[in-house]
Amino acid sequence: MEFNSKQLESYTQRLISLSDGTTTNVIGIQIASSNQIAFYITNGSVLQFVITTSTPAFTLGTNVKIAAAYKANDFVLYVNGVQIGTVTSGTVPATSQLKFAEANGTYPYNGNIKATALWKTRLTDDQLEELTGEGFDTYELMAENYNYTLQ
Repeated sequence: MEFNSKQLESYTQRLISLSDGTTTNVIGIQIASSNQIAFYITNGSVLQFVITTSTPAFTLGTNVKIAAAYKANDFVLYVNGVQIGTVTSGTVPATSQLKFAEANGTYPYNGNIKATALWKTRLTDDQLEELTGEGFDTYELMAENYNYTLQ
């Protein structure tokens, strides 16, 4: 996903989440009040992990590219072409809802999300680095390069 960081608030803001409509099963990406990016998964009310940038991940007024990949025991977060962290243990919850700028009505993001894509398979770390770095300007170019079909 890519968003512009011009309109940030002083509280945690949810950028995107997949859930079953509850807070019990959630895959989410959020911004902390200190401009840190966090990727987290909760499955059955059990927090599986949180991967967070250790310092502010961006400067206000810039575009920020984020990619989070997940499958059982294989989780990673990239921000602007840099791998932030990995987790090798955890489960993925069943989800049925995709929400932008909020998670079940709490902590809305009051800004603009420039682009987002949800891939059916876990992309490789090299692909995630390219996607969030300078390798591709659009998801369409990346899809074309790797022979993916966008829907």
